[in-house]
Amino acid sequence: METSKLSHVIAYSHGVDEEALKKLQAKCTDEVKRINGAVTFEDAYRFQNE
Repeated sequence: METSKLSHVIAYSHGVDEEALKKLQAKCTDEVKRINGAVTFEDAYRFQNE
């Protein structure tokens, strides 16, 4: 339930559009396959701040 709440709050507060969501889905799918599902906060932070 907590993950669901966080997802809704983030989607609402950041106004993500459909195109950005599709690109993010593809990026995340590739990333999870490549690293076997272990995404760290630090890695996500670095990617977002490059």
